[in-house]
Amino acid sequence: MTGPKGVIKDWQRFKQLEAEKRASQSLEKMQLAQKLSLTCRPQFGRLVALHTAQQFLDAVDQEHQDVTVIVHLYDERTASCRTMNDCLATISRLQPHYKFCKLRASTAGVSKHFSETGVPALIIYKGGAVIGNFVRLEDELGDDFCSSDLENFLIE
Repeated sequence: MTGPKGVIKDWQRFKQLEAEKRASQSLEKMQLAQKLSLTCRPQFGRLVALHTAQQFLDAVDQEHQDVTVIVHLYDERTASCRTMNDCLATISRLQPHYKFCKLRASTAGVSKHFSETGVPALIIYKGGAVIGNFVRLEDELGDDFCSSDLENFLIE
């Protein structure tokens, strides 16, 4: 038969093992939650065409606050805008955690002058706020640019 000291020691060891088990389970839960948060991040992987002002507002305002939304204001008659759309389509497949959208400048409600001279333009949002605004990117990138040129520009 075990004496009172042995019973107390057994009880203390039992409690220690119980605490270690809880700590291990807690660590496993945190690791699983972290793993799930990485796999549950929104993925897009394509250039989203926005056809109305309301779709534009929803694309920016309804998105998760951690998602960067890049909107291309364009005029389909402008060659550099068509090139920009092609480049963004390529980059969107390579960077699926970023939301890439395109919107005709005329649909966005900008002036005719801007539609003709300010495009291609990129507006970058995060958490619903503008974090970048680039107008007349043809001046920056030239008229013969590719997706890697645009990607390097965005990284800088």
